[in-house]
Amino acid sequence: MKRTISLLSVLAFVLAFSGSAFAQSVTASAQIVNSINVQNTQGLSFGQLAGDFGSTVEIAADGTETNTGSGGTKQVGYAEIVAAPNVDILVTATAPSSLDNTNSSISESIPFTGLFVGDQDNDVSTAADNTTLSTDGSSDQVTTNDNGSGGPHYYLHLGGQLTSNDGGTTAYAGGTYEGTITINVSYL
Repeated sequence: MKRTISLLSVLAFVLAFSGSAFAQSVTASAQIVNSINVQNTQGLSFGQLAGDFGSTVEIAADGTETNTGSGGTKQVGYAEIVAAPNVDILVTATAPSSLDNTNSSISESIPFTGLFVGDQDNDVSTAADNTTLSTDGSSDQVTTNDNGSGGPHYYLHLGGQLTSNDGGTTAYAGGTYEGTITINVSYL
C-alpha cells in the first residue's frame, strides 16, 4: 500500500507540473506631441474714450463695438495656440476685474468684464464652432484643429466691456488705464 501511495503521489506531481507554458510579449510605446505654444498675441484696445463715456463701452470678441469712442486704435485682443492636431487642451483665461490708471498718483479704476471666445477656424462669425470661454481663471476644455500653416491651432478672440461706476455722470481722470489678461494653456 505504501508503494501504491508513492506511485500515485509521483503521478499527481508529474501531471500537476507538466502543463504547457506560454510566453507573451507586448510592445511599449510613447507618442511625443508638439510643445504647446501661445503666439501672435495682440492686446485688446478700446481706443480713446471721453472721461464721461456713459454707462457701458464694449468691444465684443467678433469686433462689434458698442458706445466706443471715436479716436485711437480700437481692436479685439487675440492669441493663437499651436499644439498637436485634434487634441484636447485646457485654456485658462483670467481677466482683470478693472483697468487701472497707470499714473501712480491717480488711484482710479474702471470696472472691466472680459468677453472671450475661442474657435478652431479663426472665424468668430461662424457661431457654430465658437466656444465662450471663462474669464474667471477656471479652465475650458477645447480641441485643436488639424490644419493651418505652422501646425494645428486654436484661436482666442478677446473682447471686453467697461462699465462706469455711476452711469457716466462723473468723468474719469485722463490717462491710460490698463489691466493684464492672463492666458495659460496645457494638454489634458
